[in-house]
Amino acid sequence: MAAPTGLGPPTSAECEHLARLHAERAGRNTALAADLRRTGNAAPADLNERRAHVDQRTADILIAYARELEARAAAGRELEAAE
Repeated sequence: MAAPTGLGPPTSAECEHLARLHAERAGRNTALAADLRRTGNAAPADLNERRAHVDQRTADILIAYARELEARAAAGRELEAAE
């Protein structure tokens, strides 16, 4: 799956691809935060937990947008078929 080109609105596949990337980054930041906590570095751990939260929220939004794009496309196809 190629990254978005920036030409026009993203497709549902592009949104899903970006969501996976954000979810992966959220997982890495969560793991890093846990490692930092084990070594007693609370401030950097807090920062990485916040980053993980933002990345996961971004992934959730992108998935919701991808589903909305798919629903709109399906509605458009139904409308064309009815005409």
